[in-house]
Amino acid sequence: MRSTILRLLLLLLLLPTITVSSELQSVTDLVEFDGTVVCLQFEGGFYGLLADDGREYEPINLPEPMRSHNLRVRVKGRLRTEMVSFRMWGEIIEIIDISAATGPDRQNAVN
Repeated sequence: MRSTILRLLLLLLLLPTITVSSELQSVTDLVEFDGTVVCLQFEGGFYGLLADDGREYEPINLPEPMRSHNLRVRVKGRLRTEMVSFRMWGEIIEIIDISAATGPDRQNAVN
């Protein structure tokens, strides 16, 4: 009985630490960037996001209207480090918000 009470107390002491840790992890996995939608012709073909800083992302939920090669976009998303992909291209990202970029930087598109 005494052992069970000690375990419960220990769990109650550690629970706030576990909760804060998971919240911090989800905040650090958020990314925001400008980039270009690219249509890649390997592993069955798929759309990726090429950020202006050169980082590559594989979106798991790219909306149909955004599936256009060389479309300039502004993206907010969450990295899904717990997921893997057979494509082995870029980091997996869940898109939270995406919009077509406007303005003169559209010439940064890739071929």
